[in-house]
Amino acid sequence: MKPTAPTVLVVGAERHTFELLHEWLTEAGWRVADESTRDTWAPFHLVLVDVAFPRRDGAATLQRVSAEHAGTPVIMLSAMFHASIEACGELARSLGVAGVLPKPVRREALTAVVRRLSRPPLP
Repeated sequence: MKPTAPTVLVVGAERHTFELLHEWLTEAGWRVADESTRDTWAPFHLVLVDVAFPRRDGAATLQRVSAEHAGTPVIMLSAMFHASIEACGELARSLGVAGVLPKPVRREALTAVVRRLSRPPLP
């Protein structure tokens, strides 16, 4: 992977979820870090936050991530989101994030939203 490739931080994902996100995003040209390697590539172009219960568990995690990565778009992943939810719609705005994705996440949905929301935007 090129050292100039855009970077994404994945927060809160279980090992298998992280491995899948890592595989898909790496193949799409991203460098992917988890919380144990996050200082290596900061600042990030994007942060993915995986939470079980967005309104309950997600608030504290989101507050920490937002403070540590101010100005960086955040995408929240959760099994609590319905598959039909609009990624960058009203739910995302109400949660204070740039986007939301339901789990299990589809590869095409993930890469489309990551490309759309990355800072700076990718071609």
